Amino acid sequence: MNGHFYRMLWGVLAIALAFAPIADVASAQEPMTLSFLTNGSPQYVESTRAFIEEFERANPDIKIEMSLGGVDKFLTSLAGGTPPDIVRLYAATVPEMAARGLIQNLTPFLAKSGVDTADFVPAIWNRGLSYRGNPYAVAYGIGVTGMFYNKDLFAQTGLGTPDASWRWESEGLEAGRKLTQSGADGTIERYFLPSIPRTEVGPFMYSAGGGYFSDDERTAIIDRPESVQGVQFVRDLMWQYEIAAPPGSSVKFTEGTTAAFNVGSWYLSEMNNVDSFDWDVAPLPSLYGGRGTDIWPETPVAIPAGVPHPDLSWRFLEFIVSKEGQTSLAELGLATPPLKLSVGSDILTDLHPRVSTDVFLELAVLPETKPYPTAPSTALEPLWSALTEILNNEAPVASTLAEAAERSDVALERFWADVEAKE
Repeated sequence: MNGHFYRMLWGVLAIALAFAPIADVASAQEPMTLSFLTNGSPQYVESTRAFIEEFERANPDIKIEMSLGGVDKFLTSLAGGTPPDIVRLYAATVPEMAARGLIQNLTPFLAKSGVDTADFVPAIWNRGLSYRGNPYAVAYGIGVTGMFYNKDLFAQTGLGTPDASWRWESEGLEAGRKLTQSGADGTIERYFLPSIPRTEVGPFMYSAGGGYFSDDERTAIIDRPESVQGVQFVRDLMWQYEIAAPPGSSVKFTEGTTAAFNVGSWYLSEMNNVDSFDWDVAPLPSLYGGRGTDIWPETPVAIPAGVPHPDLSWRFLEFIVSKEGQTSLAELGLATPPLKLSVGSDILTDLHPRVSTDVFLELAVLPETKPYPTAPSTALEPLWSALTEILNNEAPVASTLAEAAERSDVALERFWADVEAKE
């Protein structure tokens, strides 16, 4: 009996000892570390660290190691065979990176996930984050240009609240004349709008029926009559009507030296600290019968080509577009509004209860609203140069845009010939 008991005891001990090393290894196993190349201001980086910590709490088997750098550093790491596991890109770069084979198609990952892409803003998901119908990145959120305005100044001049019925040609110019104010020496002390940079010309062109490129971005259309009208109107706001500050002016909406400001939704976080005047957000006025704005992916995130653990990288991207992730990104100020329509309205109302934040979501789905141009950088450069000259009042509008469109078309032809030759 005793012999049998001891044989059983030794058997149990042997089994326990056999499995003990496995248990020790499992308990001592370190989480897999993924590298994340990103960039931004110190506040942005701090908020990104906070978001990464939330991901790590939800995914204890993965650790994200963040390093700082832009697209140049990413391209260098790819050339050296050591790409980061995850990379932050910028508003206009995803399709070009995808065309060049530098980032991975997300379609296979989405097919195995529970992510419902129908809940994303279509103009961004189908254009800004995709290439040839396939997604190559997800985004923290979207950027939408709207009109921030000083409610105190509007009330003082007897102007009503700007709304979707406003037209640049009438109500917009009237408001501009009333709100632009000169001092005793004739110098303008307050403008209706600050200087309009080349990056904010898009909404005027889109509203007028024009744009930068054709829908497939194979042809520049900035020289078409509708585009020319939109650009001409922007220049006239600064140089003919003198209700928008000229380039180089130091006036600022936050300081009350402009009455309004056409700027992206990201500016909500900047305005959180402004309490010297009452303000709100309004839809952009229409122009020549159309009303639209520009929209872009706010912080696209992609999986580089050739990374060793793309499935683990995908888990970080999947967390970004989850309801939990989108809510956290908005609360941290990294995405305003979020990419997901179902999260956008509620979270913006909670974060900015006194602001008409639904304006951004309404603008985002207008038929005339178009994505920020995502054509190759070589094709964009001639257009940016032309717009800079025009807005500085250094060149005529129509002929300058026509010359820029020709140079852009040449660059597009070369780019696509190179891409297709490598396929």
